[in-house]
Amino acid sequence: MAEENAQQPSLRGKSRRERVEFARSRDILDVAHELNMELFRDGKNYRWKEHDSMVITPATNQWYWFSQRQGGDVIALVETIKEIGFNQAFEYLNEGTFKEFTVVNQVKEPFSYYLEPYEQFFVEARRYLKENRGLSDDTIDFFMIKEYLLKPMPR
Repeated sequence: MAEENAQQPSLRGKSRRERVEFARSRDILDVAHELNMELFRDGKNYRWKEHDSMVITPATNQWYWFSQRQGGDVIALVETIKEIGFNQAFEYLNEGTFKEFTVVNQVKEPFSYYLEPYEQFFVEARRYLKENRGLSDDTIDFFMIKEYLLKPMPR
């Protein structure tokens, strides 16, 4: 236990706000495990086996219990599960040896059009639209200029 506490930074002399922020920075999955919550993975999230309407999202370190219409951060989770107040919850998190939550910023790649090499070969599509669908050349050209016929719409 002494070794575990040695890894945790000292909170002595810290302001209340710093201690609350430290408590909020605890990893929600680690805290849930310490609270004996048996979780199962559901895509990117986790659900509590005892109440599967409770969803924990580790990417944001948040949770939401749909059937109870409540949720929040790791402090609110401790408050709810242990049925204690805010002060006791954040002290519990400060006294424990929990992993720290780290934000992983994912770089969103710009949308790219995978059909670019095929855009030049529109002869068959034009013939289909004209002969089978009965569209005029003006209508086809209008939609080509607007690029609705050439590329997929980004989501």
